[in-house]
Amino acid sequence: MSAPYVRNYLCGNWSAFEGVVKATTKANSSYTPSFDFKNSYGLPKATLEVVAGTTVTSQSGSFKLGAVSGNGTLGGSNAWEIGYLNTTNSFSGTIASALTKVGTGTLLLSGANNYAGETNINGGILRVNNANNATVSATGTGRLNINNGGTLTGRGFIDNNIVYINSGGLFMPGAYYVGELKVDGSIYQNPGGVLEFRLNSATSHSSIKGLNVMTLKGTLRILLKEGYTPSLGDSFELWSCTSFSSSIPELVLPELPANLAWDTSELFTGRGKLSVTDANGLQLNSWDEMLDIQVVNINGLTVASLESKATEWEKDVKELNLAKGIYLIKLQSGKSSRIVKHYQP
Repeated sequence: MSAPYVRNYLCGNWSAFEGVVKATTKANSSYTPSFDFKNSYGLPKATLEVVAGTTVTSQSGSFKLGAVSGNGTLGGSNAWEIGYLNTTNSFSGTIASALTKVGTGTLLLSGANNYAGETNINGGILRVNNANNATVSATGTGRLNINNGGTLTGRGFIDNNIVYINSGGLFMPGAYYVGELKVDGSIYQNPGGVLEFRLNSATSHSSIKGLNVMTLKGTLRILLKEGYTPSLGDSFELWSCTSFSSSIPELVLPELPANLAWDTSELFTGRGKLSVTDANGLQLNSWDEMLDIQVVNINGLTVASLESKATEWEKDVKELNLAKGIYLIKLQSGKSSRIVKHYQP
């Protein structure tokens, strides 16, 4: 469809249409034509292709699209609900108001978006794919909510003032096992939310950079690329932020060879550093050295603090008669520390 006039109103019910609606405009020196949907039926079974220089608007509170493609503009003040076809689509245009990702498919955004409305990921994957040196966000500047069943992933730049990882939501920076996502804002992870990083090699991994405040209260999960086995001394800076807060989240780490162990002493800090160390773990000066021990439940609450000899801490923790469940045990000896998972039957 081509828009020859200033305003081109579409009043019919297109909700059952299956196919592609291609919106184009004829160049005009005195005005910019636009398509205006004057109803709330939407195009939940169709793909809307917005050609460069074309603006599509809606006068409904929220407009449903099966999918979107092209590099034009989704204008208006309404929210655009995209993804009902459950397909994978790329949109390099701009969004003027707000975005809700639905369905099980993937929406790839590479355009420059400075809309101030919310971005809600209610289903499927929203993938960021703009440049690392981009100055305009791919996902606007307002609040971004990763909700139950939704995933935010990709590399490039987003400028949302705060990103919420809600229960059932997954934040997976990078493209597969590599790539950096710059976030000029803050991240707040609620219980039940998952933040996942992937390690590709000793020099390549996914990461988040440029954060203001980072708060972790859910699950932090680390995955290894198939075929990669970390070596002694490997280290990974997973994030950087000016302020870090955590109630020691549930930590899921991949298995290492028997002679190696994960060093998490600098993980829950502003630099998010994870390293590979000797399996002997703590740097002890003697076999009977005393350790400071904290026992933390999956809700991030410290349920016990004690001192124990390096050779007896496991026995002493068992004797606490903790309630059945999973706990994180932080072992501290001077500047050296280690966190291990403990299951109380």
